[in-house]
Amino acid sequence: MNARSLLRKEIRQRRNALSVTEQSSAAIDLTKRLSNHKTILRAERIAIYLSNDGELSTTSFIEWCWQNEKEVYLPVVHPFSKGNLLFLRYQQETKLISNVYGILEPQLNVTKVCPVDQLDVICTPLVAFDNS
Repeated sequence: MNARSLLRKEIRQRRNALSVTEQSSAAIDLTKRLSNHKTILRAERIAIYLSNDGELSTTSFIEWCWQNEKEVYLPVVHPFSKGNLLFLRYQQETKLISNVYGILEPQLNVTKVCPVDQLDVICTPLVAFDNS
């Protein structure tokens, strides 16, 4: 395992060791920060992920988006273009299915696809990062 893989593994272990209270507090902080960000406030179409494998919960931010009439889009594994994603509209009634990686995503419906260049914001999960 290379240094990058080892670091990612260690950070994931630390993330998964956080208490429910710490995780909840971080999710609330995320929603507060994002919901006050000028780019988010101006945005109409926001792409974000559904939390998986101990990632920071995005549920409260997604609910904030819905309450503030923002369109929410989730990534979907492209069915025939390997390594690519589509972004599908996510609403409260959207049916979710498990993809090939075991991650929940909207069931493919071409009428719900948003071209990437029409998204105002794309929020992505990161395991770790540095200042560079």
